[in-house]
Amino acid sequence: MSLGRGVMAVWNDLEPGREAEFDAWYRRQHIPERLHQPGFLEARRYLADEGIGSPRYCAFYWLESIAALKTPQYLACLAHPTRWTRRAMPWFREMGRSPCTVIADVGSGIGGMMIWMAATGAPASGTALHAQLAPVWASLCADPAIVRAQLWDCDPSARTQFNPEERLRTARDEVADCIVCIEGAAARALDDAADRICSVASAAAPRVELRVSPCYRLLWRMRAAEAPPLCSDDDANVSL
Repeated sequence: MSLGRGVMAVWNDLEPGREAEFDAWYRRQHIPERLHQPGFLEARRYLADEGIGSPRYCAFYWLESIAALKTPQYLACLAHPTRWTRRAMPWFREMGRSPCTVIADVGSGIGGMMIWMAATGAPASGTALHAQLAPVWASLCADPAIVRAQLWDCDPSARTQFNPEERLRTARDEVADCIVCIEGAAARALDDAADRICSVASAAAPRVELRVSPCYRLLWRMRAAEAPPLCSDDDANVSL
């Protein structure tokens, strides 16, 4: 993944009892809809390992750059959500949504498991955090169970940019200042890596608050070239 690429990082919990339809909406309509937008490259969906921890769900959308989130086509998509989207949005709980740019990338490949740490609640730029974590990056992937580590800097305009879909959810979206994402093959290795990141960041910048996610397992990945036509509201038999 080249530096400068964009990532839309999304995480959430869910109203109990909605899991089956939530997964169907994501797979059949929401992600195909997003991947048909200009500049969207691929999407990955994650679930907290063994269903333990919060937020349970996470999705990453890889972009040519975060400019993909400002095209007329994408903005029209946000402004005119489908019936199925309008039905699903109120089920979201503890929603986080952060458009980011990749500013550090070590290792290679895609891990079957993932953990993230989000700087929230205190101003922290990814560039500043990168300097603090520089001694860690070189050694992080020495563990054979860690395949990749990245640092993403959130677009500062994200806190003020209006998102029409947000008004359909029950609370305001959380926006991170920057995010560390680590991919690997074993939950223990990811937990240990997260502890190292948090220890270094806390010592170097005590005011930075890092929220650590649960370990996630990758549910599936879809590239834009593979995206099927999105399922229509009528085909899904959706009513509000």
